[in-house]
Formats: sequence, structure tokens, C-alpha cells
Amino acid sequence: MAKKSRATFQKREKERARQQKQHDKAQRRVAAKAQRGSSAPPMALSPSMVKTGIGSFAMANLRLSSAS
Repeated sequence: MAKKSRATFQKREKERARQQKQHDKAQRRVAAKAQRGSSAPPMALSPSMVKTGIGSFAMANLRLSSAS
């Protein structure tokens, strides 16, 4: 009876590891999406901020400061 080659076994293990990694990543995405959905809604921009064009810059700074 012929033995299974080492390369075949290694390929199978590598494929299982890849699939497990994909599954774990998908679970992290679902958890992150749920966490984002349950967090507070973003601040609304005032009309003057939109008019002057500083709204997106100010919001980016707020996100960065709150994330730290």
C-alpha cells in the first residue's frame, strides 16, 4: 500500500489554516459591524461648516481624537 506523500498532507493543512483564517476574519468583520451599528451616531455638521468646507477636516480630527 502506498503512503500519502508529505506534500499532500502539508497542502491540506495549509488549506485548512487558510480557511480557518478566512472564517476568523469574517467573524471579526461581523463583530466590528455590530459594534459600529450600536455606537452613537456621528455629529451633524452645521451649515456654516459645510459652507466653509472645514466640516470634513473637523470631523476627521474628532474621529481621530475619540479613537485614541
